[in-house]
Formats: sequence, structure tokens, C-alpha cells
Amino acid sequence: MKKLGYLLCGLLGVSCSSQSTSHIQSFEELDAYIQKEVVGEKTPSLVLAVAKGGKILFERAYGLADTGGELAATVRTPYQLASVSKPLTALGTLVLHQKGRLHVDSSAVNYMGTLKFGKTNAQFPDPRIRQLLNHTSGLDTYFQLQFTDEKGPEDSFEDAFQKYGVLFRTTGAQYEYANLGSGLFDHIIAQQAEEPFDVVIKEQVFGPLGLEVSFLALGGIL
Repeated sequence: MKKLGYLLCGLLGVSCSSQSTSHIQSFEELDAYIQKEVVGEKTPSLVLAVAKGGKILFERAYGLADTGGELAATVRTPYQLASVSKPLTALGTLVLHQKGRLHVDSSAVNYMGTLKFGKTNAQFPDPRIRQLLNHTSGLDTYFQLQFTDEKGPEDSFEDAFQKYGVLFRTTGAQYEYANLGSGLFDHIIAQQAEEPFDVVIKEQVFGPLGLEVSFLALGGIL
């Protein structure tokens, strides 16, 4: 068996060369390590699962889901996925490709309704769906971040795209991680499926994958 200490790499921000995890070779040792070294003030809680061949070999929850209310985390405690949601959105896009509702090698503007790309050079071509998926569309990096308990002004997607949906380089020329490009798929999926984005993802992605407790939070509504 490969050392289970490597499971902590990336997931928990622990270096693979760390001597503190080099001894871990069983789930029991992994469990003990997490309880002793990981869960605490810096990591209020986490849920870990190890699967092989479609079967879960080990799963456990650690720490508190609500530090104020002393509510223990469970294996069904929901967590924000942040950018891990991008592959799920991409999967929803590919489902529509399979169903013939869009084509990944077609221009994205064919599916964007009234939205249009701005351009720093009028000669730049509009990106294809495939280029949006692999972050070579020409869009620049864009972030709109706030803590979940913060209440402040927030652009709608349409307003944000009108301001920042600008191609700074020709499509396909350079990789640039673009949140706005991934956000555009929310809009495209809803347009082409003729259903709300969260409904499409629930029915076409979460359902077939058996993700029974996964959900989207849109506009503050679960």
C-alpha cells in the first residue's frame, strides 16, 4: 500500500516531503494524525473520503461545522466548493454538447443571447466554447469575492460581463485563468437548456453522479 500520508498533499496543504506524514500507512494512522495535527483553530472542520473502484474505503468528519454553536461536522455537512465547481459547470456544458444543444467548437456568441465580448483589438475573433473551457479565450482574470456573512453591493452577472468581459489577447494565444469565462457558462447553460442553471446542474450532473446532498446557492437562496 502506498503511504496514505500523500493523501494529505494539496488537500490539507501538507508537503509530500514532510517527515510528519511519512509514517502514515493505514487509515487508523491517518485518522489519528488528522485528529491530532490538523483539526483545531486553523482548520475548524473537514470531511475526508478515500475511494477506489467506485467504492468508499474510508470516510470521516472532523471538527465543528459551526464553531459558535458547537455543531459537529458530519460526512453530510455541506462545504463551499469554490473553484472545484468549475469542472462541474464544464460537465454540464458537455452534457448539452452531447444533447446537441450547443457545440464546443462553435463560437460562444451563438449561445450568449444579448451579451457580447468587448475587445482591445477589433481584429480579435470571438472565442469558441472549447477555448472558454480551457481558459484560452482571451479574457483576463476577474474576481468578485466576499465572505458569506458579508452584505454588500454585488454586480449581476450581466453587469459584470458588460464591464469586464473584454478580450485582452487573441483567442487561443495564451492560457489565462478566467473566472468570468466560467461564469459565462452559467448563462449559456440556462439559455440553451431553457431552464435555470441550478435546475440543469441538479438534474444533469448531481443526479447522475449520485451527489444527493450537493446543491447550488444562488442569490442567497439555497
